[in-house]
Amino acid sequence: MWLAVLLAAVIHSNVNPTPRRLGAFYFDPPGESQVWVDLDTQAATGGPSPVRINITIKFRGRELRGTPKTATIRAYSNALVAPLHIRVPVLKFHLADDTVLDLTAPGSTYVFTASCETCSNDTIVTDVPFAELDRITGSSAILLEVLGFEGKLVPEDIRAIRELVEAVRDGAVVKD
Repeated sequence: MWLAVLLAAVIHSNVNPTPRRLGAFYFDPPGESQVWVDLDTQAATGGPSPVRINITIKFRGRELRGTPKTATIRAYSNALVAPLHIRVPVLKFHLADDTVLDLTAPGSTYVFTASCETCSNDTIVTDVPFAELDRITGSSAILLEVLGFEGKLVPEDIRAIRELVEAVRDGAVVKD
């Protein structure tokens, strides 16, 4: 008789990671752990990135047992890049196989909000099934339509998402 044991990844707290590096923290209260990665999209027009994408896995306590059900994707714009550009509630991933994941299509659940009290709306937040996030990591190229900007994720960004997926796929423990 074979006994299969899945070992949860141990992820050490990192509250201020650079883009493409895993962040992790246990928040007490509310007794919740988060593991995330930040990505600065590459603008289609060149120049500085107008949008940052944050992908977060949340779970109660310090230990995630098994595969997470959802991931939160947050896209927010850099107010200093194209300050007169009107931000619109669009978040689409165009994968290499011509699949388009439109996370703001009619019927989708998302929040389009402002990052400060005096700002106009500049942030989209939505939850996606973990399997969908895993599917994104299988693409060799990803083009984006985000908040009215066009851009792409480079291979290093896709690897960073894959690192997040692999870190939590079989459970995780956040340690100080």
